[in-house]
Amino acid sequence: MKKTFLLLATLFMYFSSITAQNLIYPLGQHLDVTVQDTSLESYRIDIETSSPEAITYDWYLIKNTIPNTWDYSLCDWQTCHISIPRTASMKPITLGEAQNGIKGFFSLSIIPGANYGSGELIIYVHDSEDLNRGDTVSMNILNPNTTGIEKVTATSLVSIYPNPTQDNITFSNKSFENLSIEIYSTIGTLVIKDVSLANKTNTINLSKLERGIYFVKLLDKNGIMKTERLILQ
Repeated sequence: MKKTFLLLATLFMYFSSITAQNLIYPLGQHLDVTVQDTSLESYRIDIETSSPEAITYDWYLIKNTIPNTWDYSLCDWQTCHISIPRTASMKPITLGEAQNGIKGFFSLSIIPGANYGSGELIIYVHDSEDLNRGDTVSMNILNPNTTGIEKVTATSLVSIYPNPTQDNITFSNKSFENLSIEIYSTIGTLVIKDVSLANKTNTINLSKLERGIYFVKLLDKNGIMKTERLILQ
């Protein structure tokens, strides 16, 4: 344990002393954000070079204090991680892709719900061929309890099953209200839009979607939202 802590501390000090070279980050490379409970939130940081080039980005996790009571996933260029690894590599970006505007990125999607608190994510990202050619990116996330009271809403009376699923999901609507749903990919792409849940039981076929992780948003007439993570096997 002491050796592991010493290694992490050494890495952190080393990465903190590295000077960025020829990698460009937008002003939002260090994000301080406040989220609303029960909502799916996504935050993205883009990474690119000063001029288009073929490149592969490697990255190291320096710090992750996101509460384990939050549902979250981290996506980079062409890969999504349910559990954030200590080290990873993005898929290579060709010269042609870079010239067409393809960038490296980190996209963090979270569902904190009523689990109030805060978390911080710090990553060092660099050119796979040069450890010194890189920089840190970070996100500070706060989910405050602004009311101190958890509201009972129509969406809290809806259950989703089975989860995980292979083809279909069923919504059991015990609220007797007309609800609607939307389904998003882990990078925030809307894949199913404005489906009405007017009946007590509603089934949706998902066989045309790629296998992976999705987020289901439910919305009642008052605009109250509930978000759940869905695994499509």
